[in-house]
Amino acid sequence: MPSLAAFHPPIVHFAIGLLVAGVLLRCLSLTGRAGWSGPAAAALLLTGALASVAAARSGTDAHGPVERVPGSAPAVVAHEE
Repeated sequence: MPSLAAFHPPIVHFAIGLLVAGVLLRCLSLTGRAGWSGPAAAALLLTGALASVAAARSGTDAHGPVERVPGSAPAVVAHEE
């Protein structure tokens, strides 16, 4: 599988956006005003979950190359936690 290291920031932000949108649509679906919002929320939440797996994979791929930049190791470790 190719390395996703270079795509870590956009993948993470995409996953966060999908999950936030899914939660907002789920809240809307609980009102019963928009029948389409329940299935849309489920689709966004499932897609966001898959994107979060890709985000974790890309972060793992980026760990080594980024940590080799002089002086970046403490920031990388803090970011992981």
